[in-house]
Amino acid sequence: MVKLFSRKGREFYLFLYHSVGYWPSNVSLFELAFVHRSVQRDTHKTSEIECIHNERLEYLGDGILGALVAEILYKNYPALDEGKLTKIRSVLVSRKSLNALSLQLGFDKYIVSNSSNDDMKKSHIPGDVFEAFVAAVYLDGGFKRARSFVRKTVATDESISRALFVGDERINYKSKIIEWGQKRHSEIIFDTHYVNGNDGEFVSYLKVDGVVLAEGRGMQKKVAEQEASRIALDSCED
Repeated sequence: MVKLFSRKGREFYLFLYHSVGYWPSNVSLFELAFVHRSVQRDTHKTSEIECIHNERLEYLGDGILGALVAEILYKNYPALDEGKLTKIRSVLVSRKSLNALSLQLGFDKYIVSNSSNDDMKKSHIPGDVFEAFVAAVYLDGGFKRARSFVRKTVATDESISRALFVGDERINYKSKIIEWGQKRHSEIIFDTHYVNGNDGEFVSYLKVDGVVLAEGRGMQKKVAEQEASRIALDSCED
């Protein structure tokens, strides 16, 4: 472990502050989060191997991350059903997403492993470290700070919006409802505006020939309109 008041220690402490938004109390906990299980040593004090890697933190972080993302989606996207919420969460916490996010945040600079830097970046290690880091934030700063960290990194409005339309599940509901209206010579209008409530969100009323057919909500305008379009399509008969 690095000494807090060494140059390297100060650099790491400043990195933690910029990452989580507060000055951590237990720096060694965060240091441990960056140590992959490929690095471990015999303590010679017992017959067992001392656990100096992040595997246990990774286990805890995996559970906390899933719960926090589920909570954020549940509270901020009331119009989405259980199936859609589950799919979005799976995209946000996928190994691919967490690996990319970990590298984007510069975690690779501090990761300790037996892999070369290039091999480490191509592996699952960055994502594992991110989960361990979430656990460290939770243990050091509590649930509220862990939620804040996850909200500004994993479950942002932008990342959630992207996750709504990825892979084989990508469907442009707005284009489909407009096409539906054109076939029937009906006028499709989206009456979308921002509602400044406790959390704030966009509400979109989809009107067909002046009659409201569906209502969609979301933290972004396009998300609200896509949701309104999806609901409208479900109620329409070809």
